[in-house]
Amino acid sequence: MSDSSTTFTQRETSASICVRPLVWGGVRGHGGLIESLAADLASNGSSSLNFHLANLMKKKVRATIICARGDRLLLVSKDGIRWALPGGRPGRSETFADAAVRELQEETTLQAKGLSFLFQVVGATTVHHVFVANIGKSASAKPCKEINRCQWFSTGELEEVIVSATTRRIVDDFWKARETLASAFRDHDWVD
Repeated sequence: MSDSSTTFTQRETSASICVRPLVWGGVRGHGGLIESLAADLASNGSSSLNFHLANLMKKKVRATIICARGDRLLLVSKDGIRWALPGGRPGRSETFADAAVRELQEETTLQAKGLSFLFQVVGATTVHHVFVANIGKSASAKPCKEINRCQWFSTGELEEVIVSATTRRIVDDFWKARETLASAFRDHDWVD
């Protein structure tokens, strides 16, 4: 098999991405999709090809915001059962950072005093551009717009609430990044 006939594709498994080579009859494709595409084309014709190609190219994008106070993170809920980090889709001419500030204010009434980009996470249906917001020590979150509840959860409490696999991954990655940064500062003598 020549290098020109091999491509690396992405297949999603819950919130993570597995990259693996895929070749099927010289056709390059995404994960196991090529097999289902071939079957659909055989039974439904070329309109099925357009459907599958559109789904390959579409992923929602979202600005996701982490607000932390000590070992507690702010989560929001529309129904009081399933919880998520605040955030939402950017407008047409809006940057992800601008969307993060706007969504935080719209969903929780909190004003970000500062905002830093952390990382990007590709979930099952959405690409999350994750930011951490500085909201001040005395700021109080109040549910607003489509949000029914805002609540601060400790790391232990976070294990008990219902969140998506992607939200759980973002939270875990945040705690790891925070610990790595704290460790870097503890392990070095910083000189002015």
